[in-house]
Amino acid sequence: MRVLALAALSLAPLLAQAQQMVLTFSGTVVTYPGAPAGVSDGDALSGRIVFDLSSPSQPYPNPGQFIGYTYYPLLASSARITMGSLTIDRWPGQLFALVRDNVDLGLPHGVRDSFEIINSSFYGSDQFLLGNLIYPSSTLASDGLPSADIPGPFAFTYGLGGFPHTVQGSGNTLHVAVVPEPAALALWLAGLGAIGWRRYRTSLA
Repeated sequence: MRVLALAALSLAPLLAQAQQMVLTFSGTVVTYPGAPAGVSDGDALSGRIVFDLSSPSQPYPNPGQFIGYTYYPLLASSARITMGSLTIDRWPGQLFALVRDNVDLGLPHGVRDSFEIINSSFYGSDQFLLGNLIYPSSTLASDGLPSADIPGPFAFTYGLGGFPHTVQGSGNTLHVAVVPEPAALALWLAGLGAIGWRRYRTSLA
């Protein structure tokens, strides 16, 4: 038993280094002219988005558009959003999170936190934006990716080119969980299994 405990401790840093942030949300939508088939006013909105926490933060590449943000690349094919009977899990362009902590936005908002998820083709087709530009300044602990739920209302926009939007949505909480990457967890469990088997064979000798 002591051997297994020591093995778990030795493999724990692997799990700590290979983690994902899983963000889930739910709400309702309002449609506008041009809304895709299968989406109607009052339909349910839900989604699951995954970030690799090993991705380094960096200044947003177009500072004139989003001033004061750091951004985080999103894992490929890791954003699944459902609006009514329509589910989209493939998005054009790069997906990333924009985080801004304690930034003075000027009157009338003053110092605020911001957290948004957006795709880089926001001004092209099949764009979406999720989050809130004006969270209270106490909402986020830093300009890093959050590790706890983000309370307060959030907004969702989907459409062609940002404006005009064809679907809008809203909800109350962005739920955040930090979990090991599947490959890292599988390796950790395989290592424990191998050590346990060896221990069992030794006990029979």
